[in-house]
Amino acid sequence: MASFPVVFDPAMLVFSGDLSREEFTARVRFLASWARLARSGDIQVRIPGEVRSFFIRNGYYPAHSALAETIESLDLRFRYAPEDVIRPLSTILDRSSADAYCCVRDEVHITFVSEPPQPWCSDPRINGESQRSLILSTIETRIHGRGAIAFASQLNSGRLSFTATIEIVDPDSVPEFTPADLPKLLDGDGTVVADLDGLLDSFLAERLWSEAIDNLGVRSAIRMRCREKLKDTNSYQSMADIPEFFVGADFYASLIRIQAGGVGRFASVTLEACACAVLSLATLDWKAFRKANRKVDGAEPLRAHVTEGGLGLRLMAWRRPTPSGGVLEFANVGEKWEEEISYADPSGAV
Repeated sequence: MASFPVVFDPAMLVFSGDLSREEFTARVRFLASWARLARSGDIQVRIPGEVRSFFIRNGYYPAHSALAETIESLDLRFRYAPEDVIRPLSTILDRSSADAYCCVRDEVHITFVSEPPQPWCSDPRINGESQRSLILSTIETRIHGRGAIAFASQLNSGRLSFTATIEIVDPDSVPEFTPADLPKLLDGDGTVVADLDGLLDSFLAERLWSEAIDNLGVRSAIRMRCREKLKDTNSYQSMADIPEFFVGADFYASLIRIQAGGVGRFASVTLEACACAVLSLATLDWKAFRKANRKVDGAEPLRAHVTEGGLGLRLMAWRRPTPSGGVLEFANVGEKWEEEISYADPSGAV
């Protein structure tokens, strides 16, 4: 599945001496679960580069001695070693996306007010880094036309919101945040997520489809729509419930060409058709397509109606042969008169 972005709360990366035993163990479990997701590729951790540098420069990471003292003071030495904390912490920091902040590097602000209110950490410097993460992430998402952020934290709130007066943005050429625009009041909001299901609940399939810029984004949207449909029928337990499928190399380009991608005229109905196809629902009826099987893997060509009137869109796919009966690879979407299916190399599918 394509990775889902999540902004990581810097406060979750700090193990201060005022944590209780319960808080310490809960934070270790929290870090370990997110580290597993980061390693799996299911999520894209977002931590601004300046925040990461702050942790290293100021001795918050790896902080072996401080962790050892905290573990000793909490009488947890027979349960944890410093390495048990440093290992998932390293995974999260090392796998944080370097290109997630392509437009903004840093900022300076005043009068940060949030709900839930700070402090979120006993260390005021770390509260400042949480503020920095939220502000940079909000500016970045708005530049790219995306919605509210998902914030991985143990805050006791399903939502968060903030306002801050921005005084400096680096670089100083960011649209709407140039020196001539500043100081400027910025407001932002987000969803607080504690685990993968919480993260997935913060996204909508149609939003992912509308924001997709490649086949990975399309695949993510289809999987999310499958999840939504399973949840509607109380059939969902985990993403493992969604059957395997592939998106062919030419699929996204065909969506854009036929107004079925982004917020195009046929976007919603095409997304729905793809989800029904993956879940083998009776609402989508595959027909054999009178074209040759794909030579490289023997895949069988299929077609199905997306719309009946107007353009008469057709969803084209390959059924890859497998011992269990076949796996779908979406090839392209086209008008009914085209009668064409993309023979793209299956190695280019995602």
